[in-house]
Amino acid sequence: MNKYLLSSLLVSNLLTVGQAVALEIGDSAVLKTDVRLRNQLVKVEDQKDRFHQRLRGRIAIEGQANEKVKIGARLATSQGNKATSTNTDLGGSDSAGFKEHTVWVDKFYFAWAANENLTVTGGKFDQPFFKAGKSELLFDNDLTPEGVNLHYTCKCSDDFNWWATASGQWVDEVHSTTPGSEAYADATLGGFQAGVNANMGGVKWTIGASKYDYNNLDNTTALGTLPSTEGYKLTNAFLEVNLEAGEMPIKIYADYVTNSEADDDKSGYLVGVKVNKAKEAGSWDADVFMTKLEPNANIKSIADGDINHNDVEATRVTFNYMLAENSKVRLSYLTTKQNASTSTDSGYDVGQLDFEFKF
Repeated sequence: MNKYLLSSLLVSNLLTVGQAVALEIGDSAVLKTDVRLRNQLVKVEDQKDRFHQRLRGRIAIEGQANEKVKIGARLATSQGNKATSTNTDLGGSDSAGFKEHTVWVDKFYFAWAANENLTVTGGKFDQPFFKAGKSELLFDNDLTPEGVNLHYTCKCSDDFNWWATASGQWVDEVHSTTPGSEAYADATLGGFQAGVNANMGGVKWTIGASKYDYNNLDNTTALGTLPSTEGYKLTNAFLEVNLEAGEMPIKIYADYVTNSEADDDKSGYLVGVKVNKAKEAGSWDADVFMTKLEPNANIKSIADGDINHNDVEATRVTFNYMLAENSKVRLSYLTTKQNASTSTDSGYDVGQLDFEFKF
């Protein structure tokens, strides 16, 4: 009995200390969460239409460990089978029969501000490279890679600055468990991007280029079946222009990629325009883009998860409307032609109606 009482007091004290520490940490931390309910229609040529509901729930915390180091983490729903999505199907295989949904570690990282220009980030983090108009030509917006980033920014004046980002990312940690066998080389991604921001006559320009080198992909199937047997060394150029027509903001953007390792069918592009900005209650915006990808231009498993194809021509129209503060409805329709370079091209369309809430 005395041992039980002593143990209870010890646990109680530990919980009290833990609570005090948590409250102290909370003074410099920010807690965020968001929920999205998606109604999705998928239309595949010569197949029956599919209509299903999807849930995305995320909860994140971020705080300052000290004046130079920030630490963050995020948990998210996921079916665990796709790097480009944290959606989970209602009534799907993970939750059929009203079972619980699975939650995964979506981000866990540190960001060290080495000085006023240089930031070093490590762990599992948001995609570190700038994407014009949030283009998903090469990387889906939900992708959270793993590795280390260096980001340098130089503000030359109020109207001009430049930046450079270098990142080493792990695709698959490959090894052999057979005694005496040679170790396999890890599959990795090395990326470098540089760009400038300039404000000229009230028009804001962002122009830049990137280089992405994938290494040792022959040692892994983590990115799925890859059509280019030569490999992937991608050169990317991008442009974003922000201006105003009267009081209405307009964003024009373009993205281009080519794969120097492939002999042919190796390029792709995306161009789009966004009108207005959904920010306050009652406000709206509309976005439309067109894209074309040749078979060896990119890696589909980490690019736009809705398109999810290498040889494709696609157009997407999106409309957002703010119902209230932090409450949005989104309507999107994507129409694609898969195997576009062949005589057996086929249609694949995705319609989405989203209700999004966050704090």
